[in-house]
Amino acid sequence: MIYNQKITLKDIKANIHIGVTEEERQKRQEILITLELIPIIDSPPKNDSIEETVNYSKIREEVLEISNSRSFNLLETLCWVIADNIKNNFKVEQVTVIAKKFPYKDVDYVSYSITI
Repeated sequence: MIYNQKITLKDIKANIHIGVTEEERQKRQEILITLELIPIIDSPPKNDSIEETVNYSKIREEVLEISNSRSFNLLETLCWVIADNIKNNFKVEQVTVIAKKFPYKDVDYVSYSITI
């Protein structure tokens, strides 16, 4: 049997050094990161145990660790690094990463998304 499943972590708040210019990277900016995960799980949890699913708490911690570990020039790079890390370290078939930043007063936000 095939199950359609998705785990969503919406708007993880990260304060990171990001921007194209050195001046922009000088101070931390709030970025919102949303993850959509398609787990590799072939049956419903039988024992109601975290080992039977994707531990989204650990994924959240990983996203915050990546965000705080270095500065980024581009949202694109941030999203790729996060997506690659999750795909390689957790039982997910597919991951979508959406990052939003707020650089302009006349625009709600700028975002980038990647699905791998």
